[in-house]
Amino acid sequence: MVSDLGGWLDDRFHGARAFRTAMRKVFPDHWSFMLGEIALWSFVILLLTGTYLALFFQPSQAPVVYHGSYVKLDGVSMSQAYASTLNISFDVRGGLLIRQIHHWAADLFVIAIVVHTLRIFFHGSYRKPRDLNWLIGIAIFGLALLEGLFGYSLPDDQLSGAGLRILQGVLQGIPLIGTYASFFLFGGQYPGDQIVPRLYIIHVFLIPGIILALVVAHLFIMWQQKHTQMPALGHTERNVVGQSFYPFFILKGTAWFFFIFGVLALLGTFAQTLLRQGVPHFENFTAQRGGPIITAVKGDHRSGRAAMTWDEIRWIRAQWRGRLVIKGILDPEDAKDAVKFGADGIVVSNHGGRQLDGVLSSARALPAIADAVKGDLTILADSGIRNGLDVVRMIALGADSVLLGRAFLYALAVDGEAGVRNLLELIEKEMRVAMVLTGAKSIGEITRDSLVRELGA
Repeated sequence: MVSDLGGWLDDRFHGARAFRTAMRKVFPDHWSFMLGEIALWSFVILLLTGTYLALFFQPSQAPVVYHGSYVKLDGVSMSQAYASTLNISFDVRGGLLIRQIHHWAADLFVIAIVVHTLRIFFHGSYRKPRDLNWLIGIAIFGLALLEGLFGYSLPDDQLSGAGLRILQGVLQGIPLIGTYASFFLFGGQYPGDQIVPRLYIIHVFLIPGIILALVVAHLFIMWQQKHTQMPALGHTERNVVGQSFYPFFILKGTAWFFFIFGVLALLGTFAQTLLRQGVPHFENFTAQRGGPIITAVKGDHRSGRAAMTWDEIRWIRAQWRGRLVIKGILDPEDAKDAVKFGADGIVVSNHGGRQLDGVLSSARALPAIADAVKGDLTILADSGIRNGLDVVRMIALGADSVLLGRAFLYALAVDGEAGVRNLLELIEKEMRVAMVLTGAKSIGEITRDSLVRELGA
């Protein structure tokens, strides 16, 4: 049957001779040549997993109220992009696993390109006539870095915002065209409501298409020019010593693909915990760190922070006569409970969610909390405050006061007390400029009307 099919195709396209020649092409069997294949198969896995994720991701910053499986954010206003990310992680079958494989495949893709490029450099394979292929490889590496930046900016969570803030700063630092480039990418002022849809097009279609075309060109040129090979008896520039494309190289490449996929799946599950932290320990239940989870222990030491309830807050309130401030509030109901159990203030902060895959930003949580408890206690805003304009934004969203932490540490590390003093002056100047431009004569006149778009509306 195969012979008949081959004959039918050859009668019409006359490709049998060329096909047989291609199948007999020899590839070197030195282990270092597998580095390029790691990058190739990682890219293939990225395309496969990325396609799956794109089926469920919603590239929109339009506000929605989340009612998914992650109950801690139930009823919270967020963007459709972040809501769909949560949906992929908690509701789509295999979604979180695919996300993890996609993440690790991206890391492996970049690492493999770097190591493969170093092999090419130290072996001198970048020289004429293979200089063009060397430049193509460098271009693929640069695009891979951009692709990673745009990819982790899509979920519209805190990590995304931090990365985009850095990107905006880099763009604005470009002489002459920086401001225009920033406005063009973000569609106006940062962050705007166009950046996620634009990054989606760039990340899913534009850059992968360019990389795919460059990879095809890279392989075609390599096929035509032949591989370089290690110096050995019988090795010349006119021959390649190794194994034929069929069946040896095809079988080896296929096995290599499934092995890489298996390793990435392993990294995307329990292996990442073992690699980063070792065997997990019981945490946060006594003053000392607990033993490994695989160790037999007496009693139930697995409660962790889950044992902390509002009864403990009531007990602390009864013992402590000073001011009581609770940090880490992101939900209006928790804010109401803080009032109920005698807190003098709350800090709207997402620092406590840093162990999660993603968490609601303080700016998105603040308006609903302010509507629920404004005037009943002091509302302090925290997380991601970097300049005076951020301070004004938080006050407009309902904060009574704003906490600046990391910015002070940066200033202190750079220039000590003088650096902190200079930072305070900069913050004050930026706040005054923002207040003048929004028509606010005092802090009390800063309201949500000063914002272009009310978050959560």
